[in-house]
Amino acid sequence: MAEFIDRVRRLLEEKPALREVPIAIVSGKIVSLKEIAELTMLPILRLPSDEEIWELAKESYMRLAKAHKPFKIYTLALDLPTQITVQDCILHLEARDEIGEMLMKSYKSFLKQIYRWLGVA
Repeated sequence: MAEFIDRVRRLLEEKPALREVPIAIVSGKIVSLKEIAELTMLPILRLPSDEEIWELAKESYMRLAKAHKPFKIYTLALDLPTQITVQDCILHLEARDEIGEMLMKSYKSFLKQIYRWLGVA
């Protein structure tokens, strides 16, 4: 466990922008990498289910909305609008519509990369 916590801490030193990224649901609570680094008892981490990723993606955009003035996200993805607001992302994730599903899948890919960096996936 200590080795894993050390990996989390090293990742946060290398990539501090990931500190507040919602990465898992532990005992019904959404937790960030920063919170995992502070845990003394670590549950077994696994890539979240798609249902959990919906919640994590929504939480991520909600945290962005709280932390910043409204702004647009510009995308290069062919499947997404070229610009979308954080608030619209939240609405699409809540509606679980086509754009929401694309946002969820994008977040899932992002989480997979983080888990690879941590040696979990």
